[in-house]
Amino acid sequence: MRVIKRLATFLKTAIMRDGALVIGAQGMSALVALFVGAYLFRTLPKFEQGALASGLALGAGLLQASDLGLALTTIRVGANYIAENHPDKAAKLFRSMLAARVVFAFLTLLLTTFFADRIALTILSMPGGRMIVIGAAMGVLGNAVVWWGVDVAQARRAFGSYSIQQLLSAFSKALVVAMLIVLGGKMFTENTAVSILVGIAVANVVCGLTSLLLTRDVLVSRKLEVETLDVHIANTSIRYFEFGAYACAVSVLTALSANADVLLVQHYLKEEDTAVLACARRLAMVLNLIATAGVTILLPRAAALESRDACKAYALKAAKMGFILAVVMAGGLAVAASTLVPIFGGANYTASIPILRWLCLAHGIGMVLTPLMLVFYPLRREGVIVFLCALQLVAQVGLGMLWAPGYRLEGAAWAMVVAKFCVAVATLFFLSKAFKCVDSVSKSAPIR
Repeated sequence: MRVIKRLATFLKTAIMRDGALVIGAQGMSALVALFVGAYLFRTLPKFEQGALASGLALGAGLLQASDLGLALTTIRVGANYIAENHPDKAAKLFRSMLAARVVFAFLTLLLTTFFADRIALTILSMPGGRMIVIGAAMGVLGNAVVWWGVDVAQARRAFGSYSIQQLLSAFSKALVVAMLIVLGGKMFTENTAVSILVGIAVANVVCGLTSLLLTRDVLVSRKLEVETLDVHIANTSIRYFEFGAYACAVSVLTALSANADVLLVQHYLKEEDTAVLACARRLAMVLNLIATAGVTILLPRAAALESRDACKAYALKAAKMGFILAVVMAGGLAVAASTLVPIFGGANYTASIPILRWLCLAHGIGMVLTPLMLVFYPLRREGVIVFLCALQLVAQVGLGMLWAPGYRLEGAAWAMVVAKFCVAVATLFFLSKAFKCVDSVSKSAPIR
């Protein structure tokens, strides 16, 4: 009975409520994306599917690169202002972040359009891929506003608004594909990938306007209604510009490493190979979903830790829960790969089965590392995360360039696994070192 009472009490806590909202929204979004993806993989020729996957990967990379760390700054600094009971500072920060993200997204669109031919030729190895590049870049502008709204909701712990924006983004993209099917009659057209990318860009603009509507109090009021964190935070301030420089570095490095495998395969192999990799990546999306949900819930709380002992306790819990989730989710997906791939992509994508299993191993390591690395924030070791992101990128790209031409898709997957393992070893080393020399946390201390 005592165990049942404790479980019931835990299920009523704020973290469980927030977790249910986040995982529910992201789970529904992932489910919608899986249904749309399954239709496209079964309908489009591999060449078109590969071109679409390349465009989507390029668009995701451009979005993250154009962010320049503003998303992380919005969440980290905004959550700190709110926790210190300074909603006026938080509102001012959120407005400035919106203006900056729109400007950077617009500049990214202009520069990408100007260099579209060169990007298509050198990065994607698609001599006639100019419109793929432009279509991918068009999606950045609206998406920047959408994810600003999501970041503001996360910083404020307004997970209801967070969930609405996530779901709206997913369903709008599904609606675009449905409209193209109805209007086009069939999907076997020469410019299908371009049409989908442009349609997604339009949907992103609509979603961006909706995000502005949902967060309109940030734009019109100096005072915000926020939920108080259930922890004590000292009246200290983050070194804003120093943290912004760090966040910029992390954002760019993360953008490159997150899509490096697709772009390497597209560059060294063919669109058909990119399609096979994309099928495995789409099914592995559920693992990213869990890791992202964990960060969404834990980042504001991890940032509020104030002592070495609190950080140690958090790290142990994060590692334990991450390991359990990795074994259950990543291991289960790897075992079920031979069944799920034919159901999702059809008989033409059986080559995705071994690739999915390697991706499960890589993402399993990431599921342990992602919540664990958050402890570097209160320890004022954000510079360590920059190093870890750079290590991930260098190892993945270097090994991918070495192995992908000869070992093809397996080589690109191996590169990701080895890169994750290197990051895991480095993370444990830096955590051990930090715990030995940190007694208390000062949020105004310099980044190291």
